[in-house]
Amino acid sequence: MEKSIFEKRVVEKNDTGTNMRFPGDAKTNYLPSACSNEGLQLLVKDEKGNLWKLTCKKRNGRICFTDGWKEFCDGRGIRDGHKISFYQDDDDSGSGAQYKITVM
Repeated sequence: MEKSIFEKRVVEKNDTGTNMRFPGDAKTNYLPSACSNEGLQLLVKDEKGNLWKLTCKKRNGRICFTDGWKEFCDGRGIRDGHKISFYQDDDDSGSGAQYKITVM
């Protein structure tokens, strides 16, 4: 079952660099507790079926995508105004991804 964690409109100068902060209303209870401590690498599948390794960790009191985020933005051509949706959804294809991300 799909569980929405957040939706966010990209602000290029803040969200397409080396990290992206989760919005304040993100449902972080759907993330492993390690995301808020030392950081944890998540296997994330996009709507095109590509797999990405994104690290989430807590910085300055907010959870962020850190390692792998810039590569994701560059690879997907993320720009100002794009909408990111991130959710928990076990992948049935056998890829091992437990999270999905869509870009609109």
